[in-house]
Amino acid sequence: MKLRSTRLILALIAVIVLGLASISVALYRQAKDKAEWSILQGIEFGERQSIDVSKIVFASSQGYDAVGIKAGSLPSTYPVPKTPRVWLLIGARYGQLVKKIPTEAKYTITSSDLDVILKRFPNISSATRDELRQHAVME
Repeated sequence: MKLRSTRLILALIAVIVLGLASISVALYRQAKDKAEWSILQGIEFGERQSIDVSKIVFASSQGYDAVGIKAGSLPSTYPVPKTPRVWLLIGARYGQLVKKIPTEAKYTITSSDLDVILKRFPNISSATRDELRQHAVME
């Protein structure tokens, strides 16, 4: 009887430890996801006043790369109505794999600019590549 209750207690402890480990991993990923959004926001803020928005722009911060593309339309309720570019984080690794600011912005990209981006970042995630391809237009 004592052996059986000891096994039951050990099994219960194992379940608790595994549960805590799962929660820990989830919290870690959530923190990393938020950090990636912060990096992208920092890039967007730093580049917001750029004069020439006709060309794509590349920026890096804290080991992450981003591409800025001329923004099309934004909702009238957007807090920064004159945001000249849409920014995409190239190497998002956590959470939502396509991180774009402003999230509601519309944009188009030329097929030649798409080629430049894909050549510069050959290991771009398939999700980000698909996002860019959906907005590509033939020249």
